[in-house]
Amino acid sequence: MAPPEQQLARKSGDGGLETLLQHLRTVEQARAEQLAALEGTEKQSTAERVASAARREQKAADAGLAVIEKLLARVVTAEASEDTQHAKRRRTGEAGRRGNGRREGSSDSAARHVIRRGSLVAASVAQTEGWILATVLAYNSEKHRYTVQDYDVESAERPTYVLPARLVRFVTAAVPRRVPWDRSRNPEISRGRRVLALYPRTTVFYQCVVIVPPSLNNSASGVPVPPAPGVPMTPAAELNPAAPPDPVNNPMYKVRFDDDDNNEVDVPAHLVIPMPH
Repeated sequence: MAPPEQQLARKSGDGGLETLLQHLRTVEQARAEQLAALEGTEKQSTAERVASAARREQKAADAGLAVIEKLLARVVTAEASEDTQHAKRRRTGEAGRRGNGRREGSSDSAARHVIRRGSLVAASVAQTEGWILATVLAYNSEKHRYTVQDYDVESAERPTYVLPARLVRFVTAAVPRRVPWDRSRNPEISRGRRVLALYPRTTVFYQCVVIVPPSLNNSASGVPVPPAPGVPMTPAAELNPAAPPDPVNNPMYKVRFDDDDNNEVDVPAHLVIPMPH
């Protein structure tokens, strides 16, 4: 018996066979296309699986990186905190050293401003109501105390006192200069301020009020009253005890002493000191 193809060929003739073969080829081509499509789908599925796996791996890597970044941030924060603590300790140490330096500087400053032997000072002693004019005999740097002697040259007895530095105020140098008023030690005091001034013809300081400071005082309010004997005066006053106040050659404060009938008196500038606190 003839194969099916031959039977079909006989039935359909030569033209029918060609048509059938063409049909078979079409079927084979469609099947090949289906297989190709199936392979493409499988390839696409595989690619998607690979891409999905890659995404999962990337997420895991990102998560690990985030953990590492957090750990690094903690480390950086800890190091910054430690650096801050070190900086604070350094600043504290430097402040302490500067503080020690200031204390040492203060001691040096005090040493530089020790009142020299022979200088005239205002000294507060218990036996008087005010401050007396005295001469420095010695200074004890360990106890910060002065030994001073009453300057009253007319007194038969000139007692000595040992006083803490806070009760001794500089008045004028041992050897008066051309103008014995040392403005660097006793700057000019403004009008209206309360001060201590050496009362005329005495060696005692009393409280008073500045009426006119030396820089503005160029006229006498009467006959000038000289200080007690031996008290240093300006060259102008040495030559002429009645010399009127002069801001340059004979600087004087015009003051009003307490309980003195509101009298205004001219007192040499170097014999007036700020009110002690």
